[in-house]
Amino acid sequence: MDIQPRLFEHVAKTIFGSIETRCRQCVGTAEKIWNNACVAEPRLRKAARGRGRNSIFNELVADCARQEFGEAADVEVCEQYGTVRLHYKGEFDVGFKKIDSRGRFAAYLTPRRKRYNGQLELFGDPLPKAIRLHIAYEWNNAATEIIDVYLSYPLGGFAVWKYPLRKDEGGAGGPMLMPMPITPPAPGKFRKKGSKEAEAKKKKA
Repeated sequence: MDIQPRLFEHVAKTIFGSIETRCRQCVGTAEKIWNNACVAEPRLRKAARGRGRNSIFNELVADCARQEFGEAADVEVCEQYGTVRLHYKGEFDVGFKKIDSRGRFAAYLTPRRKRYNGQLELFGDPLPKAIRLHIAYEWNNAATEIIDVYLSYPLGGFAVWKYPLRKDEGGAGGPMLMPMPITPPAPGKFRKKGSKEAEAKKKKA
């Protein structure tokens, strides 16, 4: 069955433009906290792998979201079923999720999660018919750095579409926010073809 998205990428870019950098900042700040903890205790990165790392990192992102959006006028921080989500403009339910390079989300598929991922109505939820989205972050292969942060539309555990969130050009966030300046290469030095032969003859003489 072909299910069409209830929200399209070009529309989302217009609706979420005002909070893109703030959502990205939540992940960037969590990344800085996580990396600082791993530097202080190197065994932490090795010990916390897979679901363990995901759980810890999600809690860090959630805590950053509480602080970032706790007093926002158009965003309500919702804590329910052990997760923190952002209710935006009373119409969108935005969670935080790890995503892989193939667009798959990390999740334990409970019956409720299946309905959530399927964009189906959630009975007893504050926004039962909300359009659900993810602030999705992707780790590199070594899980030492966040490659990028996206706004994504989940359907059945996959991202129907995703696009990178705008970066904070002010440089207030983590290492992902400001690219390092590229040093221009030094000009190359070239010698004439016969110069090596001439030097060899001088040494023999």
